[in-house]
Amino acid sequence: MPATIMEADCETIAELAETQSRMESHMRRAARLSAALALSLSLATLAVVAQAHTQVLGTGHTPSIASNGKGKMCIVFEGMNEQTGVSDVFCSISDDGGKTWTPRVDVSPTVGVSTRPRVAIESTGAIDVVWTDTAFGENNPDIFFSRSADYGRTWSRATNISHTPGASRDPEIAVGPNDQLHVVFAETPASDLATRDICYSTSADGGKTWTEEHSLENVSQTKSDSAEASLAVSADGLVHVAWKEENASALDRPQIYYSHRTASGWAPGINVSKNLRYSYHPVIACGANGNVFINWLDRARAEGAADIWCITVKDCVPMEPPTRITHTGSIASAAEMTADKANRIAVVWPDRALGLNLPRIRIKTMANGTANPSHSKKFAHNSSVQLAPAVAIDGNNLTVTWEERRLDRNPIKVRSFSMSELLSTR
Repeated sequence: MPATIMEADCETIAELAETQSRMESHMRRAARLSAALALSLSLATLAVVAQAHTQVLGTGHTPSIASNGKGKMCIVFEGMNEQTGVSDVFCSISDDGGKTWTPRVDVSPTVGVSTRPRVAIESTGAIDVVWTDTAFGENNPDIFFSRSADYGRTWSRATNISHTPGASRDPEIAVGPNDQLHVVFAETPASDLATRDICYSTSADGGKTWTEEHSLENVSQTKSDSAEASLAVSADGLVHVAWKEENASALDRPQIYYSHRTASGWAPGINVSKNLRYSYHPVIACGANGNVFINWLDRARAEGAADIWCITVKDCVPMEPPTRITHTGSIASAAEMTADKANRIAVVWPDRALGLNLPRIRIKTMANGTANPSHSKKFAHNSSVQLAPAVAIDGNNLTVTWEERRLDRNPIKVRSFSMSELLSTR
């Protein structure tokens, strides 16, 4: 064979080898890209799954949540009615313990501004909502009520249940064991704008009729300023109320008071905060076996450094002493609490981390009342301000809803957790 042919064959073989090498290199790069793409897609899927735990119900403020303990849950919040341009009350429903939620529904549009709604669920599944409304005057708001008998699809016409000449604000609602409805709210009498009273109204017919104006019961029964009432009904039907009482003679240091309703009226209020320092925003919840839990914020350690304190009321008698259940000294705003028939407690609050960061929602759970609290858990990690949390227990599901403040919108978010897993976090 001539040398030129042999040289050509060698060159051809070398070119083929080089081509094969390039092809193998391309294949290896393609395999690496494919693997990277698969990993990226896998991570994206995991991110979507992780984000799926947090859902957005709409935009608005001050959400409230209730559960019937059988998987039925309702969240209400104030949001903008795009047609009227004023704030209305909206609701979203879950039939599976908080896993999925319906699109928001306008509970009952009014001509006024509707704010700070609160919700409760009857044993029948009927949903009851109360809120502050300015339909009859901006300076003298009233308490309005609406009810849904078909799981939130349609709502009754909003009705005024306060009917007072003064200003009624900040209602709370609870359902008793016989589905009797109980409502408390802060009332500023037209004759004395410097003080407020805690008023109580009730309905035994699903909200069709309520206590008449002249028969409204004054829970606080004091001449000082009473506000920020919280309401709960125990399994025996007793109605329990906690509120903030501010007496000018006590160096303007508000305290937390507790009372319960008896056959002859309301028992005298008891100071349960015991003059810690500056106590405000109480929340009350009923557990089992006559246990009632009250928590509140207090600046006992230093001015501006708030922590959450809690006390147990057993058979209508406060147990001693109050217990501090957080130790951050950086509570940004009001805490909320719920309890179930197993005396499990969950507390949620916005925490500012000593004022250096934006508020983040934290959660703490407790078994057997206030004993053995779990470590607090921060679960909403982003750059938004997180405020106004609310919480409900449904079996082993703990569902939290909150408001986020952004430059362009204020989404209402919701997320569910395993109660048993939270309790095991020490």
